[in-house]
Amino acid sequence: MDPDRRPRTGRRWWLIPLAAVAALLTAFVLAIAGFFTWALLNLEDAVGYQPIDEKTAARAMKNRRVGIPDGFAFVDGAAYYVFSGADSYWARYRAPGDFADAKSAVAKANPHFPALRDMPCDDHYLHSFGEHAKLSCTPTTRTAVVVAYAGDHPKPVTDKYPGASDVESLLVVDTGAGVLLLVSTAGH
Repeated sequence: MDPDRRPRTGRRWWLIPLAAVAALLTAFVLAIAGFFTWALLNLEDAVGYQPIDEKTAARAMKNRRVGIPDGFAFVDGAAYYVFSGADSYWARYRAPGDFADAKSAVAKANPHFPALRDMPCDDHYLHSFGEHAKLSCTPTTRTAVVVAYAGDHPKPVTDKYPGASDVESLLVVDTGAGVLLLVSTAGH
């Protein structure tokens, strides 16, 4: 070996970190692609309307700042799950007592909402409740409703448009066979 010639060690030391970074970037890209592939294949059944249980309904109502009065019993509910944005929820509760007691209890549990107002059962807004609640009106059906935009201090919805986003709707219904509280929380 020529004494004036230096050994080749150290000339290509930068290849090791470069290969490591390339391997990490490749693994990251494959992980992201794998996640989205999994999501597309497996989350298909997790979006859209799904039945919910009492625990899920309670959590959803708490998150949307809707108070369910003590003594009101969960009957059934559904969630409309979306891939991104706020999910929508619908729930039905059986109310103890009569119509006036139920209205008072709902108002007391939701003091930050505007006042419940009586509404004719054939009002166009109540048709949106009919889809989930199977609400059918008779001449003796009484209803009271409050519709407000979500948040800590809900503001009343002035146009009564049932398709508005981020709207909480509370409907107290006297069916003649009992009193129900129907809750609809619209996401976006």
